[in-house]
Amino acid sequence: MNAHKNARTTPYSRVVMVRRVLEEGWSAKDAASALAVSERTVHKWLARYRAAGVDDRHVSTVLPPAFLAPDIVEAVVKGMQPADLAATRLIRRLDLALDWETQRRQLGFK
Repeated sequence: MNAHKNARTTPYSRVVMVRRVLEEGWSAKDAASALAVSERTVHKWLARYRAAGVDDRHVSTVLPPAFLAPDIVEAVVKGMQPADLAATRLIRRLDLALDWETQRRQLGFK
C-alpha cells in the first residue's frame, strides 16, 4: 500500500497504535501524542480494526509480510498454511510475536 505524501501513519504504526490502546491500556490521547497524530486518528484506526469484513489486501497493510517468518510467508504463498490460518485470524492477532519461532507456534505451524 502506498501512503500519500502527507500520511502521518504507516501500516506498522497503526498496529502499534491499536496494540497500545487495546492491549496495553493506553488512552487514545496518550497513543495519539506518542505517535504525533490526533485522537481522532487513533479512534478512526480503532474503529477500522474493530470493523467486520477483513480481506487479504487489508492484512497486508496491517501486518507487513516482512514481519512474518520467511517460511510462513512461503507456505502462505504456496497455499500450504494451516487450514484455519485466514486473513481474519492474522489481522486479529495483535499479540503476534516478532520472534519467528513463536510466530510458528502461534499460527499453527508447529
